[in-house]
Amino acid sequence: MTRTCRMPLLIAALLVAWTSTGHAFKADDAAKLKKTNRCENCDLAGILMHGADLSGAVMTGSNLTAASFDEANLTNADLRQADLGGVDFGQANLTNAELQNSNLSGAFLRRTNLTGANLTGADMDTAMVADVIFCHTTMPSGRIRRPNCGGS
Repeated sequence: MTRTCRMPLLIAALLVAWTSTGHAFKADDAAKLKKTNRCENCDLAGILMHGADLSGAVMTGSNLTAASFDEANLTNADLRQADLGGVDFGQANLTNAELQNSNLSGAFLRRTNLTGANLTGADMDTAMVADVIFCHTTMPSGRIRRPNCGGS
């Protein structure tokens, strides 16, 4: 197995080990999010939200480390100042999401739609980014990436 093939497996194993050592979300916070689509400053670390419709959800300042939002709809979600370290956003839709000053270190963004998303001040230094859709996306530096792409 090559080194590049082992890296995703190692990262996945570390995330599983980390989330299984007491870093699990609070059930009350998860219930609040599911009921109201709003959970500010909540502990949702390690929550599994595969394919969930969280469009317009407000999770500002929340701890979402090692959570999984693969294939989730997070259109217009407010994730400002959230800890998104190690989060799986594979094939998630984050169109027009607010991600200012969030921590995306170690986050997995593969085929993620970031059209119109605002990442100003976000920490993406160690994020794993592949085949991401950047269109009118405000990058951490404040620069607009692909300002002349199709769509609104």
